[in-house]
Amino acid sequence: MTFIDPAPLERAIRQMVDQITDEPLSLDDEAFFLRSEKRAKVISLYVKAVQDITAHNARHAAQEEDGKHLSYDDLPPPSPEDRARFVKRLTHLYNRLNEQAPLPSAD
Repeated sequence: MTFIDPAPLERAIRQMVDQITDEPLSLDDEAFFLRSEKRAKVISLYVKAVQDITAHNARHAAQEEDGKHLSYDDLPPPSPEDRARFVKRLTHLYNRLNEQAPLPSAD
């Protein structure tokens, strides 16, 4: 996922609001009300899209913060507790393997 820039939609919202406020109010003109209603619907759609983009960007940022590592080099070093736990577990497994009977040969 990539970040999406909501700035173009925000500029479009400002432009639509400016069109509504700049047009002189005509209470007798039915076309004025139809244009205003269409503009209001478009503004509503744009505002919803900006909210969706903001939520998408927040999810993307949260995923990046989760620290999903795609390669060994990206992994952070283990904490001392994790390292001690790993060494203890490795020693335990090594000792268990040495206690078992030898495996039969493949010949």
